[in-house]
Amino acid sequence: MDEFGSRLQHSDDPTFKMSPFIYGQDRLGYTLMWPLCDVDVGEGATRDYAYGVEKPLQRAAQLCPWHPERFLGMIEAKPDCLDATAEHAQEERCGEALPSQFPQGQVSSCPTHRPLKVFTDQEIVKSFVTDSSFAFVDKEEDADILWIATHFKDFKGLEEREHFTFINQFPCENVVTCKDLLVRTSRRAVSQGISSAAETTGTPRGMEVPDWLPESYEMVTELPQLVARYLAKEDDEDDSNIWICKPWNLGRSIDSHVVGNLAQLVQLSLTGPKVACRYLSRPVLFNRPGVGKVKFDYRYIVFLNSVQPLELYVYKVFWLRFANRPFTLGKLEDYHTHFTVMNYIDGGTKLHQINCEEFAPMFDEQYPQTNWEAVEKETFQVIKELFVAAVSGQAPSAIVPSVHSRALYALDLMVEWRGEGENQMRPQVLEVNFTPDCVRACKYHPQFFNHAFKTLFLDQAEDCPVVRLA
Repeated sequence: MDEFGSRLQHSDDPTFKMSPFIYGQDRLGYTLMWPLCDVDVGEGATRDYAYGVEKPLQRAAQLCPWHPERFLGMIEAKPDCLDATAEHAQEERCGEALPSQFPQGQVSSCPTHRPLKVFTDQEIVKSFVTDSSFAFVDKEEDADILWIATHFKDFKGLEEREHFTFINQFPCENVVTCKDLLVRTSRRAVSQGISSAAETTGTPRGMEVPDWLPESYEMVTELPQLVARYLAKEDDEDDSNIWICKPWNLGRSIDSHVVGNLAQLVQLSLTGPKVACRYLSRPVLFNRPGVGKVKFDYRYIVFLNSVQPLELYVYKVFWLRFANRPFTLGKLEDYHTHFTVMNYIDGGTKLHQINCEEFAPMFDEQYPQTNWEAVEKETFQVIKELFVAAVSGQAPSAIVPSVHSRALYALDLMVEWRGEGENQMRPQVLEVNFTPDCVRACKYHPQFFNHAFKTLFLDQAEDCPVVRLA
């Protein structure tokens, strides 16, 4: 709502309804307002702040910033109402035609006497896959390998092709690439004993996350749990009640917000499907020359060759991104302090580049009590645990086997201080990306795609800078 619309007070029995209206010709926003009943002169105008929300607990959570007594009364009367239920189970929303159940261990039947034919819709792949074991074709039906950026759904139809064809995607891989499903997959790592739970108190039962993922909630069906956690932490003095809200299926920090206010948190739940994650208020910082101590995140590329048995590799080269201003919690709205994605924003702000070979000794010098090698070792274990959880289950809640599938994913992580003081570092998973931007990868490591294709499709991992995780 604009300034006018926000002046109307809430009522469960409103007299008016309002809606924003964007007029393209003059590029201005307006508020449309119309009565729902006869209104007398001088009678107050009201609107429903939780319009369309019918479930009592959900509605009470939506209205909590203005009527907290209603929500608090409900959770005090029935404390277990916040526990995870079947309602939070993963629903199939991708409409994929799943493959048949292949016998475990069945291998592909791609030709070995000639280069494998590749069809792709990505120019960067055409430019940097230069190994003679591969050749590009213009038609999908001629290809041995389909490397595409769009969501592939017909895994069943892939089996019926005249010749064997690889695809660069796995069925149900959205359980890690969509942020809300990544949270549910990570919770399974705890429930199945794959990972240790984070040391937090008061997390609703069934929603415990592993110690490598910030406490997170989907902001529609899990809004009551999020609101309850915010209220429970209101009096904490450790800056742990700051949250970052991210769309579950967008990247590059688009429509992401760092929030320390309950009213704003609740309102953001109405602006499209999002997840709210505990903001890492104690990140390990990097002393950037000429700037100061800034946030940074890092990206590892993983190659998934098989689900049953799990065959997973990580590329040894990693990529870094840095904030442009020293870290502080005083200005949550400052993009250059709290975000590291700088190469896509308006104005073309330069992304600060440090190669991983340069970064590791710089990090070790700044933190002599530990070293990057130890952080990397923990990171690799975190990645393994995540994918063990991701393949542990049935469709659509887990990545399922397909002999035709090979995939490349990018994992973005940060490092957080744990415990008292600055004594223990712990990697934290931020997100998993499908078809990540590989421009920097190719610019600084031109053999990247050759290594990726040889690992995924030729089973030549021993000739590439990769580490097998599983």
